[in-house]
Amino acid sequence: MNTIFKKWDKGQDKRTANCLPPISPAVAGNKRGRIVYVILACFAFVFTACQGPWDYFPEKKTVYKGVYIFGHIIADQPVKNVCLQRVLELDESRSDNFSYYDSASMKISGNFSGKDTVITLSAQNTKPACFDGAQDMIPARGNQYTLNADLWWDSAGTSVKSHYEAEASIPSEFSIQKLVAQKALKMPYENVPEGSLRTYWNFPFDMGAYYFIPHYSADVRGVVTYMQYENRTGGESIKNSINQMLSSFMDGDDYILVFTYRDSVQLLDFTENTSIGGINMMDSIPIMNIMLPMGKLEFYFYATDQAYVDYQTTILRGLDDPRIIPLSNVKGGNGFFTGMAPDTFRLEMKIEDPKDYRSYAERFVKDCRETDCPDCPKTPWSSHECRTHIDAICADSSYTMKDCGVPAVKNALLEGKNWDALLPDTLSDSVKTSFYHEGLQKYCVQNNFQNSDSNSCEPFYTACIEDEALNACKESLWEWCGDNDWDMQKNPQCGSAIVSRYRLEKLKSDAIRKFVGMWCETASEPQCKY
Repeated sequence: MNTIFKKWDKGQDKRTANCLPPISPAVAGNKRGRIVYVILACFAFVFTACQGPWDYFPEKKTVYKGVYIFGHIIADQPVKNVCLQRVLELDESRSDNFSYYDSASMKISGNFSGKDTVITLSAQNTKPACFDGAQDMIPARGNQYTLNADLWWDSAGTSVKSHYEAEASIPSEFSIQKLVAQKALKMPYENVPEGSLRTYWNFPFDMGAYYFIPHYSADVRGVVTYMQYENRTGGESIKNSINQMLSSFMDGDDYILVFTYRDSVQLLDFTENTSIGGINMMDSIPIMNIMLPMGKLEFYFYATDQAYVDYQTTILRGLDDPRIIPLSNVKGGNGFFTGMAPDTFRLEMKIEDPKDYRSYAERFVKDCRETDCPDCPKTPWSSHECRTHIDAICADSSYTMKDCGVPAVKNALLEGKNWDALLPDTLSDSVKTSFYHEGLQKYCVQNNFQNSDSNSCEPFYTACIEDEALNACKESLWEWCGDNDWDMQKNPQCGSAIVSRYRLEKLKSDAIRKFVGMWCETASEPQCKY
């Protein structure tokens, strides 16, 4: 979807701003996190139990099953990731990496790079439902932009052409003027210069807050706030209100972290331009101290037009409340096309006592090893998040962790070294050999089954590409291709993978069925004969 964030280093994932913002905090992925949700659910029950049918009169409304447009046009940045997402049936397989439409045209008119013009967007290679503009076409603040999109696609078994229009306005003025901090109520405010190194406030002062003070024009209708943090080298203090409150529910050495290694960007808040009691909610944007990880932080603020406010207040909230009628600025469809004016602010946090610090990497490794909870994978490191991060985790530990034998073999072969070059010298020859077969298989899958100088990939080519029946090699190939967005141009072995997976798992997806048909017409593919 749309990449609107800069990265700290090349080792991190390419994080994108999702069309839909995150729904829950990172703690939801483990059993400690579920305790939080049980408590919150109890509070929600208490406060809603007195409601009854006398105050609940939802109007009967038709469920929209067409195309949603999700698009941001951000000042001073090229247009990226304007997406056309269709509603899937409950039993339909997700197929973001395959085109569900026959053809599409998307254009945006407005002021780009100082002149009024019309730009044509191009579909992305790995996510063809999302479109990008040219890198040298830069929108500007205080301008309006009009989106026109035509889509030729199969709607409910009928080939149709759909036309969509939307207008977005980039706010004229928005910037963060200053940051102030208040450790506790009735304590004085403290000015915090940008780039400051701050000490985290432990419990009971962890609920203190930092307030970003913006300057904005009247056409700013809301502000979305994101935070980028150092997931690979960062962590948090566990001496906070959450761990204090839930300590009786946890084992002695257990703890909860607000964020996680698997992400590096987190949605913090959406602030609407509205007044309550004569106070405008946007005059200060608070971030609580408990929400601040250790390390370098970069806050991203996006001042929005009315279209995004309507999306937040009606479409998202209406998912749980049928009384809310959704508002969309997309004619002919649903979703939003919004203009944004950005600003950033940098900060660095440190911990007062190192004994209170827990790293994201340490917690992530622990969670990836777990298999004894209802939501845990059947085998360690088998979930998508764990698979896609294990190489970075192992490289950062110099392959000394017990989980890093297979990645060490695979990466040594990819680097053109002897297969055991990255394995620790402290391991016995028999232990090193135990990692060889699986490490070689993963190398062959990733390297399109090209033999290395002294290692043959032919047995794995036979199992993964040529064999008719389901086997472990095929499943390994499917996982790797899925983790790499089914990029057939870069990884042609994934063409065979999607053909075999579509056949063997009987996937229900018109987009995948269409791709498999085209692939088998043009490629000499062993899987197509079955």
